[in-house]
Amino acid sequence: MAHHVFISYATPDRSIAETVCGYLEKRQIQCWMAPRDILPGTDFTESIHRAINESRTMVLIFSSHAAMSPHVLRETEAAVKRNLAIIPFRVEAVEPSGALQYYLGASHWLDAFPSPMDDHLRRLAESLEVMVPAVCAGRINRVMAFLIDLGIGFVLWVLLYVGVWATGYILMGGPQWDALMLNPPAGNTFLGNYVQGVVLGVTFFLYFLLLDQSRSRSSFGKLALRMIVVTEKRETAPRSTILIRDAVKCAPALFFFIPWDLGITFLLASAGSILLFLPAFLTRKQQAVHDMAAGTLVIAGTLEIKRRNGHP
Repeated sequence: MAHHVFISYATPDRSIAETVCGYLEKRQIQCWMAPRDILPGTDFTESIHRAINESRTMVLIFSSHAAMSPHVLRETEAAVKRNLAIIPFRVEAVEPSGALQYYLGASHWLDAFPSPMDDHLRRLAESLEVMVPAVCAGRINRVMAFLIDLGIGFVLWVLLYVGVWATGYILMGGPQWDALMLNPPAGNTFLGNYVQGVVLGVTFFLYFLLLDQSRSRSSFGKLALRMIVVTEKRETAPRSTILIRDAVKCAPALFFFIPWDLGITFLLASAGSILLFLPAFLTRKQQAVHDMAAGTLVIAGTLEIKRRNGHP
């Protein structure tokens, strides 16, 4: 699993390390820590050195236990050789000595006392966010995800519209239903075309709403491209925020509720969607209009991160 931060700690401080890891991953800072991320049957030492080599920074849970731990010393030495930035997160009022003092002398220390711990965890996360900024999902990936969702949405629309048409035939009979659908509610369209547009707009809104509010919290396009939606603070986006995002994203579908020619409403809805996505290609954070409205980012991530954040 790709990760940003290697967490080094002495065994007696494991509960503290797990608390730090859990908090950072809620902020979408992906961590590696033993023994959680060591695969069964693999060499323990080799796995640790590989994880350090693949990391961008190290958080060292420093305590009296860590000061005496040969494992922490070896991990710190490996991180220094790899030129990793090291943040000692001191949970006790103790000073390093010997080799650790040599390795950590130039590092910026963060103290995790006095209580409450949350304030110190927030400072740690903010420091790391500067060092390992969120990896945006990528403009091309976002377009591909949208095209996947668009294709699925059109398939659902066809199935739903066929169902509406078949139901009308059954309840009213073919001639009566055809006569109803060919009567224009306005001067330039047939009622059947208007029904198609309404069904299309409702289909896309329900597609995004139901999937984004489901247990997966992602549309099929995002799942396929391994992307997740988070807040600008890189925290898991609450459902209310996702609802705002979906409402703005699906706003162009409102054109389908206007009884104009279906071709015109389709062009207007398409143009509206393009305008919503255009800022994602122009802004550093790659935020579309609906991201700006909801205060969200789309970053590279996996369902595994979501599960760790409390979403099964």
